[in-house]
Amino acid sequence: VQASLQALNTTVPHTVFITSPKTTLYTLSLYMSAPGTGGAGHAVIATVNYTCELGPEIITVTMPLDSSQIIMETFPLLVIGGTNVSLSTAYSGGAVNDPYNISVKIVEMP
Repeated sequence: VQASLQALNTTVPHTVFITSPKTTLYTLSLYMSAPGTGGAGHAVIATVNYTCELGPEIITVTMPLDSSQIIMETFPLLVIGGTNVSLSTAYSGGAVNDPYNISVKIVEMP
């Protein structure tokens, strides 16, 4: 595991990243959940940024906070050496401190 993040019942944005020392394949695994206590339209957005052989790429995952949710995703990412792999979260839809849970692992594939 090259980088990880775990936060339970969190109410703030988070970021985790690594700088790849070489061009190689990584797996980014994401688990997010929410109890559904947020206001209507509230959400948290997880954004993955990395650079592959085609250039910079962005993946977004949106989790509503106004209903009980569990989201699980795994992304294989070919990352160019010397560039970053990152995941960051941000609130949207008027959310400012709705609770959510997140666990992220970035792993270099053998």
